Amino acid sequence: MILNHTYERILTKKNENEQKQKDELIYIANHDPLTGLMNRRRIWEHLHFCENQKKEKDINYVISIFDIDYFKRVNDTYGHACGDFVLVEISNLIKENLSRDVKIARWGGEEFLLLYKGYSDEKAIIEIEEIRKLIDETFFDFLGTKIHITLTFGVSSSLYCDTAEHIIIDADK
Repeated sequence: MILNHTYERILTKKNENEQKQKDELIYIANHDPLTGLMNRRRIWEHLHFCENQKKEKDINYVISIFDIDYFKRVNDTYGHACGDFVLVEISNLIKENLSRDVKIARWGGEEFLLLYKGYSDEKAIIEIEEIRKLIDETFFDFLGTKIHITLTFGVSSSLYCDTAEHIIIDADK
């Protein structure tokens, strides 16, 4: 009886550890290691879902692509550690100020993607402008140096393009 109980505890602990490792691997596969934001692979799952919702229920979605203006200059002037700091700080600030139903991903380098499921173009643009202003009004303190950052946004929606890929291309223009 005691042996069975001990064996059950060992198996339970082993299963818990395996599940924890599996969860960690799933997180690593779906998130950017620097910012913790969704990565390109993960956001595509959301984009495909939105495409299906548009086809089946005519639910609009808006995509915004944005990047950090003159990011190379930040890296060249202050170093790559500062560039990483800026990427993390901007990611955190935007995440904290997004509506819960808006998805954000690091698209690549200093480029990011926002996905507004079920939003009108006007509502998304209002939120995007709020984010743009927030970053513009924030000075990022890197080791005592105040750094001013601006962002440039492109926006498009499923009202104008038939696939997420086309919306992204349109927003990126």
